[in-house]
Amino acid sequence: MRLEGVLGRDTYRPDTENNIWVRLRARLEGRSVDNFVFHCRVLHIAEADEDALLAEAKAERADFEEAAATLFPDHKVRLSLSGPRSFAWNHVAVTPGASRHIYFEGVEASSLGERLFIGLGKLADLVQLYEEYGDNIFSKNVRLFNYRAAERGPARHLRETLRQCCAQTANKRLNPMRFTLFHNGITLHVTSAERRDGGLTIRSPGILNGCQTVKSAWMFKHERAFRDRIDPEAWGSLRVPIRVIRTTDEELVREITVSNNRQNAIRPSGFRANDPVQLRIGERLKQCGIFYERQESAFENLRKTSPKTLEDDYPHSFDAPLRMEELAQALALMGAQTALSVAAKIADLFESPIYERLFEDENLEPLDLLVFATNVLRNVHLALKDTKEKSARLDPMVPARFRYLVTRALVRWIVKHDSGLIAEFGAEVIVRAGPRHPFRERLRKLMSPQNTGLQTLLPELWHAAGDPWPPATDKELADKLLKKLGVHEVEPLVRYRGRA
Repeated sequence: MRLEGVLGRDTYRPDTENNIWVRLRARLEGRSVDNFVFHCRVLHIAEADEDALLAEAKAERADFEEAAATLFPDHKVRLSLSGPRSFAWNHVAVTPGASRHIYFEGVEASSLGERLFIGLGKLADLVQLYEEYGDNIFSKNVRLFNYRAAERGPARHLRETLRQCCAQTANKRLNPMRFTLFHNGITLHVTSAERRDGGLTIRSPGILNGCQTVKSAWMFKHERAFRDRIDPEAWGSLRVPIRVIRTTDEELVREITVSNNRQNAIRPSGFRANDPVQLRIGERLKQCGIFYERQESAFENLRKTSPKTLEDDYPHSFDAPLRMEELAQALALMGAQTALSVAAKIADLFESPIYERLFEDENLEPLDLLVFATNVLRNVHLALKDTKEKSARLDPMVPARFRYLVTRALVRWIVKHDSGLIAEFGAEVIVRAGPRHPFRERLRKLMSPQNTGLQTLLPELWHAAGDPWPPATDKELADKLLKKLGVHEVEPLVRYRGRA
């Protein structure tokens, strides 16, 4: 159905026209409205991720965007999907995604409804899957491709091996079997797998381990120096160890992903990247135009591969994402049970039981407060630096070391006395506010004697405790500061949630 058919009264006459469109036309008729945003949401019952479905429907989405741009040149039209994960009920019928065929030679094992295929696959097939699905094929991985390490370490060695195996310019060609021996292999999750025609016919593929290998190979294939000099026969003969796991158990998929990646240097937060609560936060923030980076390097990958998607879908975090680790710290600083010394150690926040306590659903309800607190944490040391320059009594203070304490104090005070700031500066990600940025200026004013008085309270308490100043994490001094501010009993998440 064409978009103009739905909106144009003269060109589209269904038996029963959607009342929403009727009312929308009536409201807009005769009005001059600029920069209007139409958000079109398609409900579906497929179990595949939204991004994977959009990737499969590239042509249809392009037609939709073309029609929207023609009809609404002065407005934005956004298209998104809502599937079973966003529905309120637990049991829904699902439809399988499109099937793909890959080469496979190996053995099969099955147990309790799960099927495991272990053997060799072709690197070219995996690269082809990436070309079809894009970075969405890594959506269940703990991290995405690390561009900063692309020219060093394993990624560089992998591309060098590919060059020696496939490039027609190589002085001495390596036997393609060397590639198989040199690299660890790929773990692929699918919802369906059947032996057919010398390989596997699969549905809804997702790479759980091997992102660096597949994307490095794709980059080699398209690298200007080699893309026209790759021997097709050699490229097609490259085999890689592969494990294909057929299961619909999402919890098992998460466990496999974590276990497969423990052999590599992964940050503790990475093993929580695909927890259901993190997926829910990501979906909610996406609806607010904010990119939530639960997977390491995910934002950088999107910015490099699909900048238009970043601009259209995430207008409130175009320069930087809201990172899972930063959110964990902000939650810890707003909570009453987490010590400052713990909040400063990111690794500790993703261990049980602290992690479960921080990411309770009720703590995640006020998204504007979460974004605001994260913005304070990112920028408060800059405001402290400005304040230090105005007062000689603050010379012993190192702003970066006081950012956790002052974030805790300021957020509590703002929730109690000036909650309007949360709506003003909690709708977008503020990366690093410049000297004249309104947010930095507001934080600086809040520290003045006319507001919180932090400019005088910090030297008053810390200087009296000794020279040099004690650590900012000193519990006794921190408690004294919060009491002098009158916020020692304020719990921002509880108080703000109750107000909302």
